[in-house]
Amino acid sequence: MQTGDLVFHCSGALPSSALAPLRALGAHVASVHPVRSFADSDAVLSQFAQTFCCVEGDAPALALLVPLLQAIGAQTLTITAENKSLYHAASVMACNYLTSLMDIALRTYQQAGIAPEQAQQLAAPLARQTLDNVFRLGPAAALTGPIARGDMQTVARQQQALQEWDGAIADVYRAFTVTTLALAQRQREGLA
Repeated sequence: MQTGDLVFHCSGALPSSALAPLRALGAHVASVHPVRSFADSDAVLSQFAQTFCCVEGDAPALALLVPLLQAIGAQTLTITAENKSLYHAASVMACNYLTSLMDIALRTYQQAGIAPEQAQQLAAPLARQTLDNVFRLGPAAALTGPIARGDMQTVARQQQALQEWDGAIADVYRAFTVTTLALAQRQREGLA
């Protein structure tokens, strides 16, 4: 290691300070987190252009990294180390928790007697259209369903049915009921 060397990691969870021992040796350190789902790494590589990379770290490190990332087609966004955990939590919710939520939906369809292939046929267009609506209209305007209609009797029946089948899934439903009630309130108030 030589003074002035550039060292970075690609963790979304850890700030560049994880490389503090190298900084102490004279290196410029940074964190570069590509905001992508890496379930299919070949697809990520072939479609890397326009990928957002959130960066944070030493000014000299970012001065070198940002132009290099942009040269290979990345869009860069600088964040602070203090906000790294919130930023990464948002990424986890948008990716990992969305995956878990879709797994729950598919399993619930199957528990209702729908074959796995048909469950996917039901869920796929609904989920895609919903995501399109969220990003086109905003979350509040995209909200539909019993909570948006104020139909809490339906919500209570669904909560009970889930509780009788799988308590953990019922807990997820209950937690989303709370956050969806707040979203429905924003919808009624005309807030984005």
